[in-house]
Amino acid sequence: MSTLDTSPSTPEQPMLRIPASAHPVPTHTKHGNRRIPALVYVGVLLAVIAALVVGSQSLGWFRTTGQMTASSGERVAPLSGASTSDIKGWMSLQDVLDAYPVTKDAMYAHFAIPADTPTTTTLSELNEGAIAAVDVPSLRSWIDDGATP
Repeated sequence: MSTLDTSPSTPEQPMLRIPASAHPVPTHTKHGNRRIPALVYVGVLLAVIAALVVGSQSLGWFRTTGQMTASSGERVAPLSGASTSDIKGWMSLQDVLDAYPVTKDAMYAHFAIPADTPTTTTLSELNEGAIAAVDVPSLRSWIDDGATP
């Protein structure tokens, strides 16, 4: 048990003294001291971030490739005089011919594209097909160097 001791130095406030033989035991709340394991915390955090990215992509708020219109989601080719860094694999040969100072004959001759290839063919289709020389980095550097055949 405890005893109240009123010392002469503080006559108005009694001091609670616990005897040396007593061993106080701290009390624990039912749920207050539960800890979340670090791996669970990291897993939940990554799941929330992944859900935000996937949800944004599915709603059309966030795109990772290409340039598209917000209303219809159609791809937009760069305008004339644009930087060559805007050239993407989804672009057709006609998109490149329209946006950059390149002639069809010069492009077909430089990259050995067959003459019967339509200009609606995309750069990625050409790269995956028989014409592996037509890749986006080589096309960009060719246009930057002046697009000479």
